[in-house]
Amino acid sequence: MSIVEMNGIKKEFGDRLLLDIPSFKVENAQKIGIVGRNGAGKTTLLRLIAGEEKVDEGRIQVSVMKQWIRQMDMEPNPKCESGGERTKKRIIEALMHKNGLLLADEPTSHLDLESRKWLAKELRNYSGAILLVSHDRYILDQVCTHMIEIEQGKIYYYEGNYTSYVKQKDEKKRRQQYEYDEYQKEKRRLTHAVTQVKQQAQNMKKSPARMSHSEAKLSKMRVESKRSKVSRNAKSIETRLHQLEKKERPYEPAPVQFDFELFRPYRGPYSIRLERLTKKVPDKVLFEHFSCAIPTGAKVGVRGRNGSGKTTLLQAIKEKEAGVIIPAAVKVGYFEQTLSHLDKTKSVLENIQMSSPYHETFIRTVLARLQLKGDHVDKSISSLSGGEQVKVALAKLCCGAYDLLIMDEPTNYLDITTKLGLEEVLSAYQGTLLFVSHDRTFTNHLSDHMIVLHEGKASFYRGNDEIDLKKQEEKNVDQANRLLQLQHERNEIINKLSFATSEHEKNELELRFQQLILQLKQFPK
Repeated sequence: MSIVEMNGIKKEFGDRLLLDIPSFKVENAQKIGIVGRNGAGKTTLLRLIAGEEKVDEGRIQVSVMKQWIRQMDMEPNPKCESGGERTKKRIIEALMHKNGLLLADEPTSHLDLESRKWLAKELRNYSGAILLVSHDRYILDQVCTHMIEIEQGKIYYYEGNYTSYVKQKDEKKRRQQYEYDEYQKEKRRLTHAVTQVKQQAQNMKKSPARMSHSEAKLSKMRVESKRSKVSRNAKSIETRLHQLEKKERPYEPAPVQFDFELFRPYRGPYSIRLERLTKKVPDKVLFEHFSCAIPTGAKVGVRGRNGSGKTTLLQAIKEKEAGVIIPAAVKVGYFEQTLSHLDKTKSVLENIQMSSPYHETFIRTVLARLQLKGDHVDKSISSLSGGEQVKVALAKLCCGAYDLLIMDEPTNYLDITTKLGLEEVLSAYQGTLLFVSHDRTFTNHLSDHMIVLHEGKASFYRGNDEIDLKKQEEKNVDQANRLLQLQHERNEIINKLSFATSEHEKNELELRFQQLILQLKQFPK
């Protein structure tokens, strides 16, 4: 049953057509993720369905009660609650109504990883329909049964969760590439055929000089007839060439390739060493006596609940507090949301070139990955939105002559496309990276080491949640195979015992049977 019906919807923003939706329906119990670039109209779509904004054209009909989880505002909080606590409270209030339609706009803002797991479970168990705007790929994977993408005002519908949506888009791109390759192949074949036919017409011999007048006339007629036929053939092929349906080549961005030889990079074995580092706040110990050595070139994600000391740890390392050892040759870059290091009077490109050893082409490639393309790079910083200025700050850091990047929540408020671009840039970065992100997918894709802060303790290990999960899955498969082997051997021994004749054989089989029973008891039931 349709609980939301939209027909002939048009919504303008200034002189721009923001949304142009011929028809769209939401069925009861569907959980639909909404993705699109910043400014595509995702929040506006939710506000239209909620009745908080009016359409310029068309009709929206909602037949059930609506609940809102609005995007977190940045207003001061008189109760001194953290952003995560306030977000969680809003979610709990909205989920009190167990059915109807839930509109959720970036509900993971300020939530730590544990809270995001909790949210995913709550949304999965919600019995009504959900329209979920989120840049968190983990949540979209765990919750959604369908996806819609908003691009240039249009809605594109996909079945399945976020991973399924990505696979469908990849398949579409592969199909476009195949069609483009076939188009180019046929175009080359027809072009070559036209050239050959025209050459054939030019090579047709004139009548020999020793022919009689009547013979020459007859020969000329034959040649002209052949030329006319060849000419018609050439025109026919040219017509087919002109009528060939043009296929556009799928866009393939230039690869990101850092050239660290443009400056003198640090080559030592370790970029950071921590020796018995302890951090406290008035009420508790965040972590104490934490020691580790971070190898040069490592990409280290920092994980922990809200309030566990993640940002405190990054600041301690940045400030080289007691217990933090960073070699003097290591050049450190730090990402912060204040954006105070950007010159508001200069352009995007000028801001980055001031401190970058890289050439303009590479800088433009990095900016393009962060969705700052074309004329955008020539705009002054003061003319950009807050989100765009964050992208410039990230690009400036990535293009700097730094051996070590320290980044506190670089993915905040970035859309998925920009996150993927940042992921690619940082994956290509050859220096050492230390970062905090609540985006589980981003962290797992990027990190090869983890620092985990939990209950007043800090630990450092190689790997990440995704690698650990794969290892556990491999271990589970090995255990399952071993269990089958033991069960099979036990059954064989039971069978042999029933046919054993000598006392010695029976004793040996019984001994092996008891050994197998003990081994089987070690496996969880």
